[in-house]
Amino acid sequence: MARVDNKQTKYIIAGAALIVLLVIVGAWIYIRRERHQMQSEQSELVEMEKQRMQQELDELAEQYQLQYDKLVSASGETSMTFNDDNLLAQLESEQQRVVQLSQELASVKATSAKRISELTGEINTLRALLRSYIVQIDSLHATNERLVAENQQVREDYSRVSSEASRLSEEKAALSSQVAIAARLDLAGLTVSPLNGRGKRTTRIDKVETLAISFTIKKNVTAPVGNKAIYVRILNPNDMPMSGEGGSFSFEGQTLQATASKSIEYTGEDTPVTIYCQITQALLSGSYRADVFADGHRIGHTTFTL
Repeated sequence: MARVDNKQTKYIIAGAALIVLLVIVGAWIYIRRERHQMQSEQSELVEMEKQRMQQELDELAEQYQLQYDKLVSASGETSMTFNDDNLLAQLESEQQRVVQLSQELASVKATSAKRISELTGEINTLRALLRSYIVQIDSLHATNERLVAENQQVREDYSRVSSEASRLSEEKAALSSQVAIAARLDLAGLTVSPLNGRGKRTTRIDKVETLAISFTIKKNVTAPVGNKAIYVRILNPNDMPMSGEGGSFSFEGQTLQATASKSIEYTGEDTPVTIYCQITQALLSGSYRADVFADGHRIGHTTFTL
C-alpha cells in the first residue's frame, strides 16, 4: 500500500513538474512573442518618426535655399552693404548641416532611440535658426525695396530736372537768338546813284566816277550803340566784286573784301548814311548788286543798272 502511494506521489510530482515546465515554456514563448511584437511596433514607430523628420529636413532645405536666393537677390540689386557675405556663409553652413542630418538619419538604426532624439533636437535648432534668418532677410528685402524705390525716384527726378534744364537751355538759346536778331541793325531806302566828276547824277557809264550808296539805319533800342563800321560790297554784272579801299570784314566765317566802307556813330535812332565808292576800273554795262554789312551781318541789299 505504501509502495502504491509512493508511485502516485512520484506521478503527481512528475505531472506537476511537467505542468510547471509547460507553463514556463508557454510563458517564455508568450513573453518572447510579446517582446518581438513590441520591437516590431517600436521599429514601425521609429521608421514613421524618421520619415517625419526627413520630411522636416526636406522642408528646411527648401526654406534655407529660398532664403539664400532672396539674400543673393537683395545683394545684387543694391550697392548698400548689408554684411550679407557673413550671412550668406552662415546660410551655406546651415544648408550643409541639413544635408549631413539627412544622411545620418537615413543610416541611423531603429534601436538608436537616443540618437534619434538628439537628431530631433538638432532639427528643432535648425528650425529656430531659420526663423531668425527669415527675420533678418525680410528686413534686408524691405530695406532693399525701399532703396530701389528711392533710386527709381532719384532717377525720375534727375530725368525730370534734366529735361527741364534742357528745355530751359533751349528756350534760353532761342531767346538769345531772338535777342541777337532783334539787336541787328536794319536799313531802309537803300539807293545807289552814279555820279560824274562834278558830283552830279549821270546816266552815261563812261562818265561815272563815283557811286553814292545812301540809306538810313533804322531806329533800334535793342541794338548796341556806339561806333559802327559799315561795309559796302558791289558785284559787277559778271558777279565779280569791284575793287576799292573798303578793307576787309568777316561774314559767315569768311573774310570778304569791301568796295567801300565808313565808320559812323550810332545812337539807336534813325541814322542817315551815305558812302562814296570811287571808280578805279572800267565799268561794264548791265545789272550790279550792292550789299551792305555791319556787325558781321548783311543788313541790306539792292540792284542797280549802269
